[in-house]
Amino acid sequence: MVDVVRPAAKGRAAALQRGTQQPAASRDQSPLGLELAPADTIPGAGRQGAVVTRIDPNGRAADRGFEQGDIILEVGGQSVRTESDVYEAISGARKQGRQNVVMRLKSGDTKRFVAIPANPPT
Repeated sequence: MVDVVRPAAKGRAAALQRGTQQPAASRDQSPLGLELAPADTIPGAGRQGAVVTRIDPNGRAADRGFEQGDIILEVGGQSVRTESDVYEAISGARKQGRQNVVMRLKSGDTKRFVAIPANPPT
């Protein structure tokens, strides 16, 4: 995996890169190509959401513009905090028959919505 850092996210990401903060994220490859950690465990990230700590540049999330340091605030209208929360919300949308699920992200000082497929890649 390659770390992708935008200027607005450098403060949060710098702590990860220096090794002063170890994210509580899974090291398994996720269906989206993301590793996440609760925001309250990353210096400067705030208290809400799940922070993107690593991203697979060839993954589905990278294709949709996710970058290291982004904070996922909601998935399908549900507040999330952990990687598990994110994938449970996606699974719930899939079980409801949705083809896509909308995530609310914070990127630097900007909040935006991103739609991702609810079904895992085949």
